[in-house]
Order: sequence, then C-alpha cells, then structure tokens
Amino acid sequence: MVWGEVIPLRTARLHMRLTEDGLALLRRAAAVQEQDLTSFVLGHALERARDVVRADQELRMRMAAIAADPLRYVRDPRLPDDPDLAALMLAAQQDPAGLAGLDAPDDHGRDAP
Repeated sequence: MVWGEVIPLRTARLHMRLTEDGLALLRRAAAVQEQDLTSFVLGHALERARDVVRADQELRMRMAAIAADPLRYVRDPRLPDDPDLAALMLAAQQDPAGLAGLDAPDDHGRDAP
C-alpha cells in the first residue's frame, strides 16, 4: 500500500457455502500468507477474475478481427494439418530447386560401405 492511498470501502457482500475441510484449508492458507481470510480469498478470486475477463476480451478482439476480414484467416485446404509437412510444402513452393535432393535415389535400406 502506498502512503496516502485511499482504499475504497468494501460494501458489497458475497456469501458462499463450502465444506468444513475447505474452510479449514482456506484459513490455514491465509494464515501462512499472514492475511485475514477475506483478503486471502478476495485477492486470489479477483486476480483470477481479471485473468478470465482479459482472456475473454482478447478472444473477442481476435474474433472481431476475423469477422472484419474473414478471407485473411481462411486456412488453405491444400496444406495438411501436419506442421512439418506444411512447412515442407511451403518450402517447395518457394524454392523447388532446393528440394531436388529429396528425389535422389537411396540405398533401399542397405548399409553404406
């Protein structure tokens, strides 16, 4: 906490039911962190809530970008789902001569002399 910082009053309430074991675990964890139970639970719950809301906002922004220009995000059906094979196909399109060595005859399983 920063000196002179105004802490908003906590006027809203949240009631929840949990098992005795769950409550005991929360109390123990709060004590380990040297926090009261409310601060411990709220701190972690609010942090998680911020993460969930942020992830949802990012997803909505990505979806809006796709909706604005859907053809930009269409997967080329000619490319396989295998990323290694897709990279090989892309390399072949960009430099067909660079893959000439792949067509070289092999020794058909025989050990090299």
